[in-house]
Amino acid sequence: MVRVALLCSLLSLVAPTQTAWGETPPNASSDTADGLFRAGRAALKRGELSLACDHFHASHRLEPAVGTELNLASCEEKLSHLLAARKYYQSVVSRVGPDDGRRMIALERLEVVQARLPRLTVRLVEGAPAGVRVSAKGRSVMLGQTEAVDPGAYSFSVSAPGHALRQIDVVVSEGETRELLVEPGPALESPPLVAPEPQPILLVAPEGPLAEVDERSGTQPLGLALGAFGIANVAAGSVLGIMSLQRASLIEDRCPGGACNDLADVDLANEGAAMRTWSFVTLGVGAAALGVGAYFTFWADREDGSEAQVAVTPLEDGASLSVSGKF
Repeated sequence: MVRVALLCSLLSLVAPTQTAWGETPPNASSDTADGLFRAGRAALKRGELSLACDHFHASHRLEPAVGTELNLASCEEKLSHLLAARKYYQSVVSRVGPDDGRRMIALERLEVVQARLPRLTVRLVEGAPAGVRVSAKGRSVMLGQTEAVDPGAYSFSVSAPGHALRQIDVVVSEGETRELLVEPGPALESPPLVAPEPQPILLVAPEGPLAEVDERSGTQPLGLALGAFGIANVAAGSVLGIMSLQRASLIEDRCPGGACNDLADVDLANEGAAMRTWSFVTLGVGAAALGVGAYFTFWADREDGSEAQVAVTPLEDGASLSVSGKF
């Protein structure tokens, strides 16, 4: 009974001073820190805890006085907002001197709040897949770390690449210490990826006899097209060859004896080797296309019943060019 009386008397000391006969000072309007504080005290006496906290928060934003923080901590504690209450009690302890009566109140209530706070540790089950992410209320949860939380209900979302999302609901009580084991949902089934069989791309497939070259039909357009294709490949192969020679010259200067110690030089050497390979390929394809194009343009057999067909088949490491028909 003595402690309760002392607590009430000390809390009354943190309230703003009043004029004679208990009247509110003229400048203590509802939009000032003092007016909001008094409105919070009045709501607290009426048992309107949420309204009281709202007034105390508004007063604290205007003027973060120690007395406001102490009343705010008491209000949050009654609403079971224990983390907020702990924060304000700790602030009061750090702001007042050792002989201040409010320090004794804050320390006593802080001890009670600490005992009421639940402790929760979230861990993954053994064998959980890689990349698991756990979140609650839109925030990531630190796995394996014990944290103080407010009592109440929580919903955890557990996700991982290739797995369904799992929701885990849990209710923690005051003073409880709990370890929560979580895992994502079952693995998602996906159909196996099957590479399609390479199909030949038919460039020209005329039916029936080939027309005479002089008539500007049949094989001559095909020959001209293949010739242009061959010239483009020869040009591209030549450019790649020149670029590969330039890189080979740089590597010879930077890597005596062929031993490269710098990662950039190794990449440059690999790039030059790739260009050299593609240079040979494009030159070969271009030369073949020029030869076939010349044949179709100038020397193709133009007897009745002649047929010609050119197809390109994609392969894993390149492509194949085939020419078939009656020559």
